[in-house]
Amino acid sequence: MGATEHRPLYDATKPFGGFKPPSQKSRSLAPIYMGAFWCFVFYRFYQDGSHHYLRHHAWHDARTIEYLEKVDEKYGSDLSITNMEHHPTKGLFRVTQASHHH
Repeated sequence: MGATEHRPLYDATKPFGGFKPPSQKSRSLAPIYMGAFWCFVFYRFYQDGSHHYLRHHAWHDARTIEYLEKVDEKYGSDLSITNMEHHPTKGLFRVTQASHHH
């Protein structure tokens, strides 16, 4: 482990403590990068905002459940529905009469 050389963040011998303002190129590109960033944020919110903030999941949709039941019927399995953890009658959190008793 050798000694590391530390440079101070502020150099009193240079104007403005050695601070260099951003170049014209950086100042010109900043709004473009920021616009792209906000477009990405809004796009992601559009795609899965309801999942993260409103707790709506695709498998709550009746059309999705109907489609998965057709897939199970077609292939003679129950994998599509049983893998849906939050399905009210299937999966890991199965709703039974016993679970409603206090």
